[in-house]
Amino acid sequence: MNEISRTRREELIEKYSEFAAESMDLGELMLYAQEQIAMGMIDLSDQQLLEDISYSFDEEFDDRRKLYEFTEQENKIIDQIAEKYVDNQISEMIRNNGGHPLP
Repeated sequence: MNEISRTRREELIEKYSEFAAESMDLGELMLYAQEQIAMGMIDLSDQQLLEDISYSFDEEFDDRRKLYEFTEQENKIIDQIAEKYVDNQISEMIRNNGGHPLP
């Protein structure tokens, strides 16, 4: 079999993935996305899992958080990570603003 150039390989993957996604209905697409997300988390340590969850925080996630039935300890860890993440984001925004506090 002939080798495919890197550029052509990327084109084929892009076109195929676009075709595959377009051929799915919303339910199939949601199921596929959920499976891919879950598969990506299987090999994470407990700490990494909680970090990934905490990085997805926003007001909507905070409302849905009750559905996950985290233990009290897990909630504390998620809160600590989320606070650290927000602090890091603010620090980065300040650094990107030339070290001046944002208005």
